Amino acid sequence: MKFPCGQHTDDAAADNETITHGLLPYDFRCYSSTPPPRTSVDRFTVLDLETPFIGKSVQFILLGINRLQVFAIESIEMNRLRGFTLIELMVTLAAGIILLAVGIPAFTTMMANNQSAAYANDLVMALNLARSEAVKRKVPLAVCASNAANTACDQDNWENGWLLFTDMNADGSHALADDGPLLRVWGAPGGTMTVLAAPDFARFTVNGELDNANPLSITTELAHCTGQQGRAFTVTVTGYVSVARAACN
Repeated sequence: MKFPCGQHTDDAAADNETITHGLLPYDFRCYSSTPPPRTSVDRFTVLDLETPFIGKSVQFILLGINRLQVFAIESIEMNRLRGFTLIELMVTLAAGIILLAVGIPAFTTMMANNQSAAYANDLVMALNLARSEAVKRKVPLAVCASNAANTACDQDNWENGWLLFTDMNADGSHALADDGPLLRVWGAPGGTMTVLAAPDFARFTVNGELDNANPLSITTELAHCTGQQGRAFTVTVTGYVSVARAACN
């Protein structure tokens, strides 16, 4: 604000001083009854607060800036402390339901495939072990379906597991007096297994060949089988054992 010399209450501040208030510098240079002419720079850089309208406008602007600063600080604090809104919670729940709907069937399918693969690996290992031991021991060895107690052969009931034994009398069945003790026992596989087609036993000669004129096939599937989760086993006349996926019934 510009004022005539000698009319300011504070003489120390009245002599050619610039006092800063808030964000805007106010020029308090005194002048005599006739103000000095302003330069082009003064017209834009020095605010004349002597005019009531300009003074009120500047005060209003400063007050608005102060209010905006307070509002910004309060907004930041509120954002730090606030929790989930209802919309955010609903979106999160919807995303979780979608993930579960997609993930649970995929997880179930993966578990079924792993169970089928584990069962297939056990049966293939039993057949390959019978073949190699027949060559090593120079005696016929057989793998047969087991009864529930895993003590004797039980026709084609492979759901109970299977037995490995020396088949000295070549009858495809185990007898302790004739064949000696069982060499190995595999219990029932995990889950409910269904044998769709299978022989009573598979016997290998001392040359490692299948003691049968035709290849043998064993087709199995587990409960709740879908797609290609079944397994098809093949034993060729040369004794080679293979397994492949099979369509479920």
